Amino acid sequence: MEKTKQSVIEFLKNLDSENLVNLSNEFSQNNLFFHNEIYINDSKFFELFFANDSYNLAQRICYGNYHTNEHFVKFDGYGNLESFNYPADYVEFDMIAENVLNDSFDISNYL
Repeated sequence: MEKTKQSVIEFLKNLDSENLVNLSNEFSQNNLFFHNEIYINDSKFFELFFANDSYNLAQRICYGNYHTNEHFVKFDGYGNLESFNYPADYVEFDMIAENVLNDSFDISNYL
């Protein structure tokens, strides 16, 4: 079967949430798109980014769109927190697929 952009996107969309987040984060890190990284919404995230800065954390929550009951979290374009349950809504499928097709990003670990 020939790889097309649409077939790569369909493959990506069929990954479970954990693998999709890992693949998306790997792509973001490889391309220095750190603002696109997705994290699990748990205490480890807050310890990593806000361990000794509760005032900054309060600001990021207040000015963002954050809810404690959602499973994932990321920083928005202003550095505020945005939480969500569906990581597929935040993955750059087109960009990843284009990089897969031009052999600049390998997804074989996710096959």
